[in-house]
Amino acid sequence: MITVVGSINCDYVLKMERFPNVGETIHIDSLSIVPGGKGANQAVTSAKLGEHVLFIVAMGSDPMAEFLESSLRRYGNLDCKVIRSSKKTGMAFIEVNEKGDNKIMVFRGANGELSFRDVLEYEDMMKRSDTILLQCEIPLDTNLEMVKRFRGKTVILDPSPVDSFSEELLNGIAYITPNRTEFREITGIDPENPEDILKGAEYFFKFDVGNLVLKDGENGAYLVDRNEKTVLHAIPPKVDAIDTTAAGDVFNGSFAVFLSRGIRKDEALKMAVATATLSVTKLGAQTSIPSEMEVRTSGLMDRVVVERL
Repeated sequence: MITVVGSINCDYVLKMERFPNVGETIHIDSLSIVPGGKGANQAVTSAKLGEHVLFIVAMGSDPMAEFLESSLRRYGNLDCKVIRSSKKTGMAFIEVNEKGDNKIMVFRGANGELSFRDVLEYEDMMKRSDTILLQCEIPLDTNLEMVKRFRGKTVILDPSPVDSFSEELLNGIAYITPNRTEFREITGIDPENPEDILKGAEYFFKFDVGNLVLKDGENGAYLVDRNEKTVLHAIPPKVDAIDTTAAGDVFNGSFAVFLSRGIRKDEALKMAVATATLSVTKLGAQTSIPSEMEVRTSGLMDRVVVERL
């Protein structure tokens, strides 16, 4: 079983030809309202790939919560435990241009009320998980306590958004998975070559992090194991990207699934890159997440190349 403690949002996706300039008003091509949130995206990814998932989340008592809970109930292997908050359910406003690039603004809402005390109500269930997925859209204190309490588990931390990240979260976790921007903001290093990636990895390793996974969009992902100190690069094939909103979450959720099945981390990296690559060919966050059958029949797993740099 995989446990996800994290956020859920109602996503308002605005599709447009280009992003507006400061002070400019433009017409958009379409507006979609879909389920999202980093925690929910990762939980749904793991569930759609066939794993049993425990998802602990906070929502308000509003129509958005009803919509989101209804969307999660379609997955019979996703056990969602809702902590009810007096605040509104979280929302995200996502701008997507014709290239598939996005800009995201998040209203934390009930996500900011998810306390460790609430989460502990399900401690016995969490103890049955081998893998725990965390992100930074919930309170820092909750994540800190999760890292301390479940140090012996395979904890995968997505340090996004960085303004809710702390170095204390790194102590003893198995994987840290920043994207290029987050890597630069946390380490102060721009990852332009393998040497830069290794230098940044050393920053994380001094906090006893087991592995660095650098997510790099259309360039795929890089993996550095603290015991090997070499860089593995999983390179995806080119696809026509429609929406990259949830690609990073799809990577994390699928990577967790493949690791939990005992698959070697280099192969898990390759398979997760393939899964994330397929997701960008559809619009929306959870609506873009593929099933394992869709990933395997797409042929993308065979087209991802892994190189040792």
